[in-house]
Amino acid sequence: MMLDKQMRRELGIVLIIFAAYNLLVFLIPFPLTEVFWLAYAFDLAAIVAQAPVILVAHKNGRNLRSRFYGFPIIRLGIIYLCVQLTVSFVIMPLSPWMPRWLAVLLFVLILAFFAVGLIAADTIRDEIEFQDKKRTSGTFVIVKLRSVTAVMEQQCENADTQKIIRQLADQLRYSDPVSSAVLQNIENSIFNCVREAKNAMANQRYSETQRLCLKAMEMLTERN
Repeated sequence: MMLDKQMRRELGIVLIIFAAYNLLVFLIPFPLTEVFWLAYAFDLAAIVAQAPVILVAHKNGRNLRSRFYGFPIIRLGIIYLCVQLTVSFVIMPLSPWMPRWLAVLLFVLILAFFAVGLIAADTIRDEIEFQDKKRTSGTFVIVKLRSVTAVMEQQCENADTQKIIRQLADQLRYSDPVSSAVLQNIENSIFNCVREAKNAMANQRYSETQRLCLKAMEMLTERN
């Protein structure tokens, strides 16, 4: 996966956090007990985990929409890091009196909540993007017909035919663009009818163009 400028910036911030954390944790005179090293290990894991979080958040593309959908995943990673570091900085000075099992339990629970949240957020993001793609592809026919009839209306040199084409264009404009499997056959018929009307108009067969446009409007009414 290629790293774009934004991803490099985010990974650079992770490196700065890594360096600042190590400087801070060893400048403060914490007792270097077993619990301290446990906290230190989980903290490093939380910092390093930000790298795959960034990659997951940007995995489906680099456009603005994809970045927006990936933002909750980035935010989840930041929340996990903040919670992990906060708990560690509370535990580290208390490490001589903190039972090891209690520290491990706290850190594992924090990690588990993060892992579940990451999986859920990524699943939701994938479903939203899938629905977006489905919705976009499901509006192709009507959107294409709107474009074709708009061009036909501009190019038509016969006033009566142009009027009927305008009526068809208006009906398409106010039609629900979202399609479904049930509508595919009739939408294909409408599309073919409009294409034939366009060809007829190009050959100045205006009566045929009018008939085909009226037929397309009848089918469009049925489709709607």
